[in-house]
Amino acid sequence: MFGRLRGMFKASEATGIMKQAFKSLGMPVLPFDPDALSLKLVASSYQAKPDMFDGKHGKPPHPRATAAVSLAAGLTYEDYGYSDTARQCVCLALGNVLLEASANMARYGFSVLDIRLLRLAEAAYLEHAEKNEARTSAIVGGFGL
Repeated sequence: MFGRLRGMFKASEATGIMKQAFKSLGMPVLPFDPDALSLKLVASSYQAKPDMFDGKHGKPPHPRATAAVSLAAGLTYEDYGYSDTARQCVCLALGNVLLEASANMARYGFSVLDIRLLRLAEAAYLEHAEKNEARTSAIVGGFGL
């Protein structure tokens, strides 16, 4: 029971980190509701691996690692009205979370599980950025730039 409560608390913290990452983009209006999307993505991650996020077999992931892996899942999230623009916002927010986690690794004391989740999120970020760079180059290349 305590593992479940601890997991829910950490999930709530992860949602807050994601909302802050969206806010830090400085966009007056996002193409989605950041509160709702943060909740959906964290809940989806939690449902995929409840034992891991509850800490049933050890310490649950750090909220920053949970936020990062949930945002990474958002790069492939499919929902009505979820556009490429929304996906780009998620990618930028993920980049912010990864940068902040990297800059403060010693302070957070990430576990082996946290590092694994952060690396998975980083790989998803780099893959998404690479795909979009090719698409942008194809568009801009037509203008002789």
